[in-house]
Amino acid sequence: QQVRRTHPDYVRLNAKLEAITKELVAIEKIREVKAEDIDRIVEASIKGITVKELENKGNLLTEMLENQYQQRKDSTAFSSHSKRKLISVKNSLEKFEAKVKYQISADMLNKSTLPVQNDLVQFFRSLGNKDSSIKDYLGTYNAAINYHCKLTGNTVKTFSKRDTKWERRNKQIIALNTAELKTLYAFVYNPEPDKIKTTPAELRNMKYFLFRCFCGMRIGDMNSKNINKRSLKKDAKTFKYFQDKGVKTATVFCIGNYLYDIAESLDWDFPTFTTDSALFSYSTNENEAVRKHLRHLYKNDSRQIQHTTETGYHYTNLTDEVTSHTARKTFAHLLYNLTNNIMLVKKQLGHTKIETTMRSYLDFNLDNETIDLKSVQLGF
Repeated sequence: QQVRRTHPDYVRLNAKLEAITKELVAIEKIREVKAEDIDRIVEASIKGITVKELENKGNLLTEMLENQYQQRKDSTAFSSHSKRKLISVKNSLEKFEAKVKYQISADMLNKSTLPVQNDLVQFFRSLGNKDSSIKDYLGTYNAAINYHCKLTGNTVKTFSKRDTKWERRNKQIIALNTAELKTLYAFVYNPEPDKIKTTPAELRNMKYFLFRCFCGMRIGDMNSKNINKRSLKKDAKTFKYFQDKGVKTATVFCIGNYLYDIAESLDWDFPTFTTDSALFSYSTNENEAVRKHLRHLYKNDSRQIQHTTETGYHYTNLTDEVTSHTARKTFAHLLYNLTNNIMLVKKQLGHTKIETTMRSYLDFNLDNETIDLKSVQLGF
């Protein structure tokens, strides 16, 4: 008995058990103890904090995001894309809190939502994030807050996008036109080693980019499970693959035999991204490879991309704007130019809303609803 009483682990665990008992007795004096009471008390004990501290921690926005992730991570409806997005948003919030030296709590949101929102917007703008991305962050925070309120029965104010003056900025859609796509395709199959050094990895990455230009696949869906000799056959009219975002199957019409030919030239070797960092690393490498070789192919004749801001217009080179997502938008333009069918493009991309296809992929102006038909003469 003396050894037990003096053993540090025995003393430590006994102290925790006594603390748990004390908390339970305190609740019993007021009402009947529930299973969730025991869960909360034991969790606090394991973490070495009081129940009150645990409850305060649970009211932090970062914990709301983490809780939403933990509660949904095993659900089949919670796609890998959604998981990556939620983790990324949480990591960004932690960087913000480290910078401003405070943590966003439910109490803070209820008392001063707008000042906190202003700090968030200022921080993310300083990192170069576009306002559209910042709005998306706020939307994700609100979803986590609402999820927290649903679970706890608490009331917590959410962010209001209407309370911020957003920058008016429009940029032409970044997509390769048919001539640019043809030029890149020709180079990939007939490199110019005497003019530019192209590594095998760069050549492979450009083929991956081209593959997605002909099917609109997102980079995260580009893997051997989706692309293999069973799913893609020579002279096939359609190609089916699984879209992680939205958790659904997409069926696209094959444009010629380009998809099959590119897959063959790659020996059907497509990447598998097991982590977010692997996906980001590959995306960066692909961007650099495509931009490098487009700069070589177009030199000083690169197409100009127009940016419209509140202060006027400015222009950048297409070769500096291309990203891995450009492949998906290139497919949208290619398909629309071939069919002139917006609804078909929407369906092939797997979009829920036609506005997304028109505004974000095909560059239709949906904001100008005014037109002058007064001078039209129909001849009758």
